[in-house]
Amino acid sequence: MQSSKFKPFLIIVLFWILLFSGYIGYKEYTINKGKELVLKVIPVDPSDFLRGDYVILNYEISNLDVSSGFTDYPIRIGDEVIVRINQASDYAKYSVFPALYFSNEPSNYIFIRGKVIEISDNYISITYNIEKFFIQRGTGKEIENGIRKGNTFVTLSVDKFGNAVIKELKVGNKVYK
Repeated sequence: MQSSKFKPFLIIVLFWILLFSGYIGYKEYTINKGKELVLKVIPVDPSDFLRGDYVILNYEISNLDVSSGFTDYPIRIGDEVIVRINQASDYAKYSVFPALYFSNEPSNYIFIRGKVIEISDNYISITYNIEKFFIQRGTGKEIENGIRKGNTFVTLSVDKFGNAVIKELKVGNKVYK
């Protein structure tokens, strides 16, 4: 009789183990099988006393000018978008935003999936789930000062589905993993 009381507990524990393992496996797949991409970082205040040490990152592809009329599609908050990226060869020449799609991934290009979070005038703001980078305790101010000076890049791994994971943050000549 006692084993029947233990069974629901065991099922719940196994469910959570499978859920966490699947999430970790998904991120590892992206890191190991994805294509590497380098983006320039725009400064944002990275400190948060209650949450610990992490850096909030913003990218040039986070705020896009849509005034050029490259789409007739009505853009709405919450829309999933696909941003095609031109990959440059090194940190001095970083990746830039060349095209925006609403369906059908661009073949033979690296692309990132994002979600429209704000629309104002001729700009849209997009989040890619790569806006936070957790860092070693006590390095936040050092990184914040480096980001404000510029010359900050993030290296991503982007899988064939457009999902991105941060591999490293380069602030000046220092690399954080």
